[in-house]
Amino acid sequence: MLKKFVFFGFLLCLFVQCSFSQKTQKLPFAVLHSSDTGGAHIFCVAADPVKRKLYAGTYSYDPKRQGLLVYDLNPDGTVSEKPRRYSDHPDPMPDPLPPGGWSSVTSLFVDKTHNKLFMGVSVSGVKGFENFKRSLVMYNLDEKGEPQGNPQAYESGNPYIHIAAIAMHPKLNRIYTVGWGGSGIYAIDLDENGIPSSKPEAFPVAGNGKYSINFRSDGTKVYLGTYPSVLQVCNLDEKGSVVNVRSYTVENGPQEYMICVLTDRAIFFKGPNDNLSYWLLDNSGEVQGNPVVVENFPVQAISVSDVPNRVIVSSSTGFTDAITGKFIVDGVSLKEIEISPDGKINVTRETDRFLREKAQCINGVPSIAIATMHLGWRFLGNRISGVEIKTTLKSIESETPFPPALKIVHLGQEQKYLKFVYSSRFNMVYSTGDNNIYAYRLKPEEKLISVPCQDIRGPIALDESSGILYVARKDGTIAIRKIDNSGIPSSDGENLQSGVNPITYLLFNPVAKILYVIGSIQKEEPATSLFCRIPGLTYDTAAALDTNKGKLYIASQYNKNENLTIWDIGKDGRIVSETPKRYPDGFVSDKKRTCLHGMILNTKKSKLYLSGMLENPANGEAGIMVYELDSKGDPSGSPKFYQTRSKTNSPLDLCLSPDGQKLYEVGWGVPAVFEWSLDGNGLPVPEPYVWETTGNGKSQVFPVPDGSAVLLGTYPSILEIVPLDKRGKPIGGPSVFLTTGKGRISIGCLTSGSSSDWINLDTQLKDSVGLSRIICEMTGATVKKAEMQFDFRRVSGSKVQNIKSFNITTAGNNISIFVPGYGLDEPDKLADLTQSSVEKFKEYLSYARKYALKPDEKPDEIIVANGLISLDGTPETLEDGLNILSLLGHNTIQIWQWGNIPPDEIREKAAKYGFNRFRGAVYNPPSYFDYNSSMVTDEYLDNWVNGLKKSFSNMGQKNEEMALFHIADEPGWYYPYQIEEVKKDISRLSVFRNYLKSKGFTPQTFGKGSWEEIFPMKLSEPQTLADKRLFFWTTRFFVESLSKSFAAATRSFQRAYNPDILTTTNLNNWPGRFFIASPGEKIANNSDTSPDAGMGMPDWFDLGRKKAVSCIWTEDWFGDNSAQNWSLYSDLLRCAAREGGIKYGGYVVGHTTGGRVPEGGKYKIMALVGHGAKAIDPYIFGPGLAFGDGWSEREQVYQSLSEGLKILGKSENLIGPGKPKNGTIAILFPQASQVWDPDSKLRAYLWELYGLHEALIHENYPVDFVDDFDVEDGILKKNNYSVLYTTAPNLSDKAQRNIVEWVRDGGTLVMMPGACAADEYNEISVILTKITGAKQVSVERAPQLRQDEIIRAKQTTIRIKDERFGIGEIQTKFQTVSLFPTTGKTIAVFEDGSSAIVEAGYNKGRIFSYGFWPGITYNLSPDRSDYKKLPYGWLKEARQMVVSPAKIANASKFVEISEELVEGCFLESDKGIAVTLLNWSGEPKKEITVVVNGAENITKIESIEKGSLKWEKTGNSVQIKLPLNTVDVLMLYK
Repeated sequence: MLKKFVFFGFLLCLFVQCSFSQKTQKLPFAVLHSSDTGGAHIFCVAADPVKRKLYAGTYSYDPKRQGLLVYDLNPDGTVSEKPRRYSDHPDPMPDPLPPGGWSSVTSLFVDKTHNKLFMGVSVSGVKGFENFKRSLVMYNLDEKGEPQGNPQAYESGNPYIHIAAIAMHPKLNRIYTVGWGGSGIYAIDLDENGIPSSKPEAFPVAGNGKYSINFRSDGTKVYLGTYPSVLQVCNLDEKGSVVNVRSYTVENGPQEYMICVLTDRAIFFKGPNDNLSYWLLDNSGEVQGNPVVVENFPVQAISVSDVPNRVIVSSSTGFTDAITGKFIVDGVSLKEIEISPDGKINVTRETDRFLREKAQCINGVPSIAIATMHLGWRFLGNRISGVEIKTTLKSIESETPFPPALKIVHLGQEQKYLKFVYSSRFNMVYSTGDNNIYAYRLKPEEKLISVPCQDIRGPIALDESSGILYVARKDGTIAIRKIDNSGIPSSDGENLQSGVNPITYLLFNPVAKILYVIGSIQKEEPATSLFCRIPGLTYDTAAALDTNKGKLYIASQYNKNENLTIWDIGKDGRIVSETPKRYPDGFVSDKKRTCLHGMILNTKKSKLYLSGMLENPANGEAGIMVYELDSKGDPSGSPKFYQTRSKTNSPLDLCLSPDGQKLYEVGWGVPAVFEWSLDGNGLPVPEPYVWETTGNGKSQVFPVPDGSAVLLGTYPSILEIVPLDKRGKPIGGPSVFLTTGKGRISIGCLTSGSSSDWINLDTQLKDSVGLSRIICEMTGATVKKAEMQFDFRRVSGSKVQNIKSFNITTAGNNISIFVPGYGLDEPDKLADLTQSSVEKFKEYLSYARKYALKPDEKPDEIIVANGLISLDGTPETLEDGLNILSLLGHNTIQIWQWGNIPPDEIREKAAKYGFNRFRGAVYNPPSYFDYNSSMVTDEYLDNWVNGLKKSFSNMGQKNEEMALFHIADEPGWYYPYQIEEVKKDISRLSVFRNYLKSKGFTPQTFGKGSWEEIFPMKLSEPQTLADKRLFFWTTRFFVESLSKSFAAATRSFQRAYNPDILTTTNLNNWPGRFFIASPGEKIANNSDTSPDAGMGMPDWFDLGRKKAVSCIWTEDWFGDNSAQNWSLYSDLLRCAAREGGIKYGGYVVGHTTGGRVPEGGKYKIMALVGHGAKAIDPYIFGPGLAFGDGWSEREQVYQSLSEGLKILGKSENLIGPGKPKNGTIAILFPQASQVWDPDSKLRAYLWELYGLHEALIHENYPVDFVDDFDVEDGILKKNNYSVLYTTAPNLSDKAQRNIVEWVRDGGTLVMMPGACAADEYNEISVILTKITGAKQVSVERAPQLRQDEIIRAKQTTIRIKDERFGIGEIQTKFQTVSLFPTTGKTIAVFEDGSSAIVEAGYNKGRIFSYGFWPGITYNLSPDRSDYKKLPYGWLKEARQMVVSPAKIANASKFVEISEELVEGCFLESDKGIAVTLLNWSGEPKKEITVVVNGAENITKIESIEKGSLKWEKTGNSVQIKLPLNTVDVLMLYK
């Protein structure tokens, strides 16, 4: 039983805390981070620092069972490079491995004595391995610690075939294992060489399986950890047999298998709340007393140390959440523990914290090692709280006056219009609401205080001289509260009966010292003579008192049109008559009653002002009535009416200015104050001056006696304070708000020199990591210039810590500031991370200056564009942003709205940094499709573009300076929705039918008698050949309709700006898929999952043919290690652009550039432009704090992009004008085939394109892509291609006949499995297959494999029989189809002897048919797992399977390179030839020999990296030798 002794526990915790504070030694260790394993789960780890090896056990999902990882160790304990993977068992797994099946290494033990490595191995989910027994595996280790030969496997004895731990008997040459399921201990004897020499001997031990085993050093006891948190101690005899088992259960221990570790003095384990716990042992090793729990010492894993009698624990590190108070684990550290002589623990050695990592496993034998798993960058907990901000407006200039600079104060939460009283003695405002009295001091403290007061009704009055506040209550009593010398009402006081209920109004007579209580008189007498009851009318709303003339004036509502009541009062303040005088209120109507709201008495001018209206007032039925008062204070004559200027006809309150020269009017529904000037007689002079305010209408107006401000009551329970200047006019200023992603904070109106209150940011900053952007908004007028000061502090209890202060000057209405979320990992950097927008841009500028290009290194001819997004209107950030992009080599810019900086000023600043070309971008044109006929007319599109020109005019650019415009981004559409849109509109149907007519079709083509019967066909509808024709051309209609619409938009841009503008649409449907069927499944954002569901996207080739854009474009959301994709995409784009003689370019996405492979920018940029691109856009600078895709925060992107742009800039004089030649080899890009795919998965025939292209460029064959329609048009003969590779299952009969003719004339055709087996309507075709020399076989359209499927896939061996294809064999892990030669020759065979490649001659040409996918085989051959490297280990033998037909056909090359995997891209102009060298091997080449063919009239050759080069000329070729690291450009000058 677990028993805690409080005093002992206190001393223990105190000792532990003290020992932690002592300086401990650093603990040497080896570490395997999750980044070293690709995130793989690691079960076990062991390190040998002498041989500098680290062994790790993990899952294996491949038939080779490579679950043992072996790393080399660096001197600092980190691992070097990638691991070697070794099989964890001699028995192979089924090939392919079934889904869900795996093998894993669950435990490791290094036998240093015999130089052996023992492993526990487990198998799951593999059919045929249910009776797997040999779970103990041994490797011999060489002198360097490397596994040798094949592993040997042995039975462990555990019937459940699991080994959780392996240990050596301290006295016997015998190993013991324990594991899940088997409750016993299993012993195996070793011979003198350390090799298992006996069958396992099982020693039964009660309970569950065991997960740890520890031997006492004298061999007399063994200690086992089992479930749940149970320690078992067993005696051992001299033969190592188990006797006498004792079990000890840890009370409140974790419900898991115990991992326990032994020293001579104690046995350690994870105890309650995961805290380190231990049992002390006596001299014989017996457990003593109860376990000791070390509080506040959470552990994740535990192991024996490499120092005797010490243990290693991976201890959770963390902090207390500053908001919730919970303990948060933020990492792990290793601590070495020993037991002191008095039985307490001492930390002897420890490591630094592994921040944001947790221990997967640790091991101390033979040396200390840990495998960690990263916790990710998510929010863990709030390390800080209490950050506050204060904002000060230093100065401001605006184009128009600001509305009054209101200060807003919430006097409670009650949802009502505010009424208040003011004390000039205390400079306080008093109000009531939600059972509180609120007191707000205007100056100097600006402090709000609330005092409880129950059952408040509303009316309130003040005896200022005596300092007493009177508050009406619901029961007719009046709360009397004394005000102290600071103006604060007491929370205690009398509640006296007034004899009035309800009370509608209170008014205090300061001369007579009585309180007028107006309302409904009750029988009960007042409790005090202080109260003077005044019987009210219906809805008494205002009252005024003239003590000199003895008059009490009361305004009311709904008493027909007599709502002015006047009582005569005596010198004692009491009423002197039983009945008052009633007067007309001035509003006349037979049908409507009057509602008076406000009343003010002007004794100096003998005027009484009333504000009100008739019921449901029409225009002219609301305003101000002014009564002339006689010498006795009674109204004389009829009142004069002044119509309100309020558009809601609802004046509510009136008040005189302190000097009596103005009358203020406010009302419902209009956030304004109407200031009426008064003439010498006290009469209003039209028109009133209007102060525009904010928020809701106003219920009360009151000027502060010193004339410095006007107080306004409004909804809900809000007091607004309007500052006045010396003329009595409102001081204007912006209403200021702080906006974050978590809401908007109003800090009221600020005037020059005024400050906000300190505002707590906990709500905005808690539960977040990274920087939070706070936008300070100034509203009310257009700001020309403003200076703001921001102060930050941190408040923790009574402790106040100043963080930072800074001033920002902006030329706009917004200012951005940045504060880290409370989840920041390093709280001591709070001040550094609290930054202004100016500081952020200075940070970006510091990055750019580190990697800045010299003027002669910057590209000029090729467009290098980017977008510069404003954080606010600070002129300094605009200059810095332009400078940054200029330093990095950009020459074309799009500048977002930069505050209110004028366009000509922006244009001037752009020119200052060398920007004379500009970019624009929109999401899409008005219509994707030209069947929306009205939206693709010249007039419509010109109006649209001219509207865009206005929105982009902020940059101040001229028409001829607009160089690049992205007119659409990732266009796509969904079926069947788009089909229904056409079917339901006759004009759209007409466009569809005319499209079919333009192709030469008749209704009979589609099995119909008239065009009226022809409608677009859905995916599930084709049944007949005629249906298939209609469905095929339906899919083509939409892509061609889009191309026509975009072409119309492009022409409009050219008319509006200039004929040379490059328009683009960003394509993301790699590698050019225009139709994706998705019957019954969700695809992208398509809400339809019916049998007709699908997605359409642009056809790259059709965009080029129709000149839909003037620059075809795509993007690269792939990492640096996939940079070679740009060679494929560039050739696709180049050939699509060639269709219409247009240009091409692309987004080199910054977020995926430079972060992993530092040279990624070089590879991507130069692969793109080296193939002929004339525009690039390193999408997108941002900054990222304004736009999530921005790369401004990532310094490595600056470096990577600058290196790539530097090479471009230095080579641009030849690359810029250079043009690519047509290739000598063509790859057919499948079009018709896409229409007949059964689902959305990418099929093998498209996947194959990647590997084909990779193999061919690795051998420097110049490759073109051609599509079905190109082939129909005779492109193979026109361009004189030597070889055509085709993967397409479907190809039109016309295209197939052209191929047959081309082969007959000497072409070489390479056909992949199932190629050209059907026409474009998916009808069987034998036009091509009949000349292949092999029987046609049916081939399933195999989908691309996922990574886990690739690992499990079965390998098939292909043996080469023709030396032209190489010698030997290769393995493929994808679909294979046996071929059956008729007249053809077998080139290669599968394992069963069937043909894998067949060659057949046809007249002057030849056909190679493949029964496997050589491109996919080559694509899968390299190791791509290390994202910090280019793929490596490309299999040459697999490449030969692809390129051999090209070699046999003697296809010519423009560039020949001595080393494989180096691509040479050829561009030529009148100035010379540029050859971009791309080293895809990932390894530096000491020397390569480059032969450039067709190099005539060359006078000089330079390398961008190596300068002037020596060269030799042979005929029309030149030969150059040079070293090559990554990327270079050869410059051959004519």
